[in-house]
Amino acid sequence: MQFKRQYIANEARSVSLRGLAIANQSALAFGCAWAVLPALFFAGADETGQLVLTCIVAGMMGAGAFTLASVPMAAKIFCSLILAGSAIGIFREHFKAGFYISLLMTAYFVVLMRAVWIYYSHLKKHVLENYEAEQLVRVDTLTRLPNRIGFHEDARHALERYARTGESFTIMYLDLDGFKLVNDRYGHRAGDQLLIEFGRRLEKAVRGVDCVARMSGDEFAAVAANVNTPAEAAAVADRILVECRKPIFVDDVELKAAVSIGIVIVTPDALDVETLIRRADAALYRAKQTNRGGFCFFSPSQDVSANERKALKDAMVLALGDHQFALNFQPLLDLQTNRIAAFEALVRWNHPSRGMISPENFIPVAEESGMIHAIGNWVLQEACHTAASWPDDVRIAINVSAVQFRDPMLVEAVRGALTTSGLAAGRLEIELTETAFLNECPATHANIAGLRAMGIKLLLDDFGTGYASLGILQNVKCDALKIDRSFISKAGRDEVSTVIVASLVKMAQALGIKVIAEGVESETQLFVLRNLGCDYAQGYYISRPADRSVCEGLLARHNSATSVAMTG
Repeated sequence: MQFKRQYIANEARSVSLRGLAIANQSALAFGCAWAVLPALFFAGADETGQLVLTCIVAGMMGAGAFTLASVPMAAKIFCSLILAGSAIGIFREHFKAGFYISLLMTAYFVVLMRAVWIYYSHLKKHVLENYEAEQLVRVDTLTRLPNRIGFHEDARHALERYARTGESFTIMYLDLDGFKLVNDRYGHRAGDQLLIEFGRRLEKAVRGVDCVARMSGDEFAAVAANVNTPAEAAAVADRILVECRKPIFVDDVELKAAVSIGIVIVTPDALDVETLIRRADAALYRAKQTNRGGFCFFSPSQDVSANERKALKDAMVLALGDHQFALNFQPLLDLQTNRIAAFEALVRWNHPSRGMISPENFIPVAEESGMIHAIGNWVLQEACHTAASWPDDVRIAINVSAVQFRDPMLVEAVRGALTTSGLAAGRLEIELTETAFLNECPATHANIAGLRAMGIKLLLDDFGTGYASLGILQNVKCDALKIDRSFISKAGRDEVSTVIVASLVKMAQALGIKVIAEGVESETQLFVLRNLGCDYAQGYYISRPADRSVCEGLLARHNSATSVAMTG
């Protein structure tokens, strides 16, 4: 079975008019010559001669129609003339008519056949137009590869063949890493050219019996026929990676976009194409998490994970409208004044049947599905409205993911939340992690500049755990950094960790940056941090995250007292 189909665009092709004229004239001459044979000799021949003449004439009509198929008019002329000569011979033989009467009957017959020919031509044109329309439904207009519909058909044929003959195959799901960055930096035209070139290279990397398709956006898929083992599948994936890692130039600009691949080999329990595609997508998700720019094979545990992600995606669509999301707030203690200086807003999802769902589980799914923008805007609006009722010296901190920072509308969303809530921009703090800077996205830097221009403070979260933290401090003006809890948990007990925290505090002070210690869980840690000159502390020893009413009561009690005894 050929899994690969050729989808060729209908293009206008010009030919020589002189060549067409010569072909038609030649068809007329040879058609007349061959028409004489049955017209003159069929009636007078015996049965054997008539049989021989019939075979010769039929053979010439078939050969002429096949040879002249690329010049339809010439084929019609050639075959029509021989058919007319045959009709004359038949009339003369069966009706014993004279030559001229036979000629008149033949003319009537030719007119009748012409009408039948015209009807057939229109029918053929209608069938071809419908076929071409059906093919266009199965073709991606940009890359000219099969689209999702075409890929489903090819995969279904492969699955049916596997059920009949046991011939195995492999499905690969591919995603371009960094495609959004290309679109943001160089525009959609460059992005389109990248997709077209990637499609060409993908076709080049696989075999002629394989099928490749563009599923949607920057996602592609391939059906590799007769690939039975992980080693064979890995060899195909390696060829794709090698081919796609080569530089791609658009208008003399080198575009960089690696590819991640999820692989699933068909097994007897794969009953439908959707199951295989879901498994390949789960393997792709795993590859992007653990081996970006490489490939990963599907395992049953990933299927459970994929089902879980799909269920979360579906539930998330309803969660916002059903008011299933809520905010908790965790205070930041000013270590110099012993007062609550700010609260960090933390989103919580209370599912009606599953109970509380951890942000560690649903935030990555929200980022992957694009729901993070709607959820993030809701958090922004809700947090600003809540903080507007607090004392003017208490700030609110909101986490914004790297995906949100690539959204060109982020600044407008923040401005809208401040306007509707009446919260002063100086009381809003945006927390970001270094993952926002892993790809040099112009939208990210534009959003940072826009937020700073509004007077909003920027906090660098999880400082010290990534390789780019110091580089970010050099290139981006941050108002505060949060030392990761992995260092704070050992402060006062481990000499190395204490020295690291002290060094980070001194460095921040030298740069005029405030320091927030995360994960404070004991009085010893709080004592060490205060002595090291740390500005703020946050953690369970001070207070666990709580709802609005609890935090407002905590704020009213604590900011009027001097004690720090606030265990949660």
